[in-house]
Amino acid sequence: MYGKTIQMGGYMPAPRVNTVYRYNTVAKVHNVTRYNDVEHTQYVRHINHIVNITRVQPVIYTNVVTRIHDRPVYSVRNEYLHETRMLPARTVVTSKVVQMNYRPTHMQHEAYGHAE
Repeated sequence: MYGKTIQMGGYMPAPRVNTVYRYNTVAKVHNVTRYNDVEHTQYVRHINHIVNITRVQPVIYTNVVTRIHDRPVYSVRNEYLHETRMLPARTVVTSKVVQMNYRPTHMQHEAYGHAE
């Protein structure tokens, strides 16, 4: 009995597999906050008073120096403008000559039996 397979339970059918897929759609929400940071320059007047004092009695010399340095700050941006202009009307003139009820003279005489 060594090395031999013996079936003890009779015939066993092969297992059958039936697969059913069921789909469910779930909304996945992403809350996104986008920031548009804009640099804004605020000019604050700040004055440094420089006072040189020489203490000699009875005279007090006061020298007040206020130095203002003007430095222009340019904010450059593009502005696109669209304009519509009306042009003067273009006049197109066509003409042709149509001659109505015309028969040459020799055909009229032949049609009435007259020969020249």
